[in-house]
Parts: sequence; structure tokens; C-alpha cells
Amino acid sequence: IWCLIPYSPGKSDYPNANFKAPFEAQKAIDASSLPFRFWHFLGTGARGEDILAGLVHGCRISLGIGIFAMCFAACIGLLLGALAGYFGDDAFRISKASAFGIIPGLLLGFFYGFSFRSFELHEAFSSSATLGWLQFLLSCCIFIFVFVICMMLCKVIEKRGIGAHSIAVPLDSIITRSIDLLISLPTFIVVISLSAITHPSALNLMFLIALTSWTGIARLTRAEFLRIKQLDYIQAAKSLGYGHRRILLHHGLRNAIAPAIVAIAFGIAGCILIESSLSFLGIGLPIDTVSWGSMLSLGRTQFTAWWLSVFPGIAIFLCVICFNYLGDALRELLNNNAITDVYN
Repeated sequence: IWCLIPYSPGKSDYPNANFKAPFEAQKAIDASSLPFRFWHFLGTGARGEDILAGLVHGCRISLGIGIFAMCFAACIGLLLGALAGYFGDDAFRISKASAFGIIPGLLLGFFYGFSFRSFELHEAFSSSATLGWLQFLLSCCIFIFVFVICMMLCKVIEKRGIGAHSIAVPLDSIITRSIDLLISLPTFIVVISLSAITHPSALNLMFLIALTSWTGIARLTRAEFLRIKQLDYIQAAKSLGYGHRRILLHHGLRNAIAPAIVAIAFGIAGCILIESSLSFLGIGLPIDTVSWGSMLSLGRTQFTAWWLSVFPGIAIFLCVICFNYLGDALRELLNNNAITDVYN
């Protein structure tokens, strides 16, 4: 069975090199006439690479980065937003010994996990993305181990009666100020700066976009938790003696996730635009990776080859507008369900 597109992305077809237009006469390697299934329906590039094959491959790259980046950003935003909205500034309490042990634990964990291993991390990310993230996970494990050791020492001190009194941790203020700080920074410039110090790969770009895209989800989740934590079913769960974890995950988050779903749909479109813009500038992805942004970058150098810019631009436009329509549809659906629940 013949495949629909017999060309690989970036594969050269030298008889049809030097920017063949979609409706221009094309040549075959060993025949005078080109079979229909080997026709370059959207034209070729400088080396004869098929534009249609590049569009299909670029769709996988853009959708993969956009969807997985927003999934990771949603995990961060939902967790931090739920903690900030549920606990506020006075509900989360720890002992004084634990509070004074958090800062040394964080500093020592960061030193031994990341600062002490900065050379290994840099070499790993320079060689490959997989090895780099494995070293990063190892650094995270070291960070957690050192932090847990410091907290265990604080527990030993607490059992001896030193710093046993509890104090409130202002989680809401800490998370809110962190969100304000990150929002004040230009996201595109931050991603470009972080991409310059990491190995170019789709995985690295995915995590960098996610680390700068969770703030909107966190703010929506926090606002919903501020509303629902005063409702009767949350108060009933507290009166029944349920723990904070069960109330957060099984009762609160299920009812506060609706606005975040709409934000995730819009966020995927934003991530696709960020990836395309970075690929257009030659940042983030390897040079040999074919994406919609890299195809637009090729069209920038050859103005007469209009198909290099038009078809990738149309693909980006359609993909982004589809996710925007999906976000609008989800918002209307959730609003209608909320109105129906109120009347019921």
C-alpha cells in the first residue's frame, strides 16, 4: 500500500531543488514524467525538500510541545492555586522548629543538589536532553534528601521541647507574590534566555514553556478555592474529620477545575505560538528539526518562494484558531452547566 506522502521531512529531491512552486513543472529522477503520487503538491525548498511532508511533521512537533507543556503547567498551576486558595495565610501551621529549619534545608539542598553539581548538569544538557533531565532528576532527589534530613533534625529538636509552638505560614501571600513576579517578566524573553543556556531539544523547550505558563491557571484555581471553601459541603467534610488532602483532591479540586480547563485550551494555542516564534528565530529546537516556525524562517530568506511562508502560516493560524474555538466552546458548556445546576 502506497503512503500518501512518499517523502520524509527534510529529505532532498535534487531534480526538483531550487524552490519549485506547487503548480510549476516538476521532474523525476529516472523518467521523463513524474508519477502523480510523487508530485510535490505544496512545492519544494532549496534542496528539494517537500513542503507538505514538513507541514505534517511540524504539526506533530507543535501539537506535542503545546499539549504536553500545558499539561505540565496545569499540574503546577492547579497544585499551587489550590494550596493558596484553600489554606490562605493562616490555616497552614507548622512548628517554629520546622519553620526555622525550612530555610537551611532549602539552601543546603540547593547547594548540594544543583550548585555543587552545576558542571555535571551543564555537560549533561550539552550532550543530550535525555541525559540532562536524568541528571536533573538526580539533583532533585539530592535536594529532597538533604531537605528531609534537615526537617528530621528539626523534628528531633521539637520533641525536646524547643520550638514546639506552631506558627502560621502565609502560603497565599507567598504563592501570589511569586505569580505577580513571574507575570511581571516578559515570558518570551525569559524563554529565550533560558533556551540559550540549555541544549536545544523539544523536551527542554517543552519544560521551559511550561515553567512560564502556569500562572494563569494558578490564579483561576485560587479564585475558585476562595469561593468554594466557604460552601456547605466543604464545611461538612471538615466537620466529619476529613483530612486536608482528601478535601483538596476529592472535594475541592473536582469543583474548582472547570475554569482551569478553559485556560488550558487557550494556553495550548499560546504555547504553539511561542514554539513557532522560537523556531522562526532558530532558538529552542535543533537546527535539523523541521517545524512550522523553521519553515517560516526559510521563507524569510526567499521572498519569491511564497509557498514557504503561506502554507506554514495558514497551518499555524488554523491550529491556533481551532484551540481558541475549543476554549470558547468549553466556556459556554461549563457556564450552561453551572446555570442548570443553579436552577435545579
